[in-house]
Amino acid sequence: MKTLDARTPEQWRSWLAEHHDSESEVWLVFHKRHTGPSMFRKRPMAWRQFESLPPSHRRNYIAWIDSAKRQATKRRRLQEAVRLLAAGKTPGLK
Repeated sequence: MKTLDARTPEQWRSWLAEHHDSESEVWLVFHKRHTGPSMFRKRPMAWRQFESLPPSHRRNYIAWIDSAKRQATKRRRLQEAVRLLAAGKTPGLK
């Protein structure tokens, strides 16, 4: 499925006008105001590795990152995850 990172409603409308009869689905990406593009965008190899993991491993990975109480810890865990995935390593449980 294609992803569309429309930053404005105008970009979304423009895409719809151009593709409404040729595309049957699209994954529309919205960023929260305080965030930017994902760390995975900077490291596409990490994203490909993450997508290749079985769903249960992806859930465990996300739960490990999300279970941190402080934002600094979440950020650090995410950075570690991206680094490991970019190196082609499957993370172990901690």
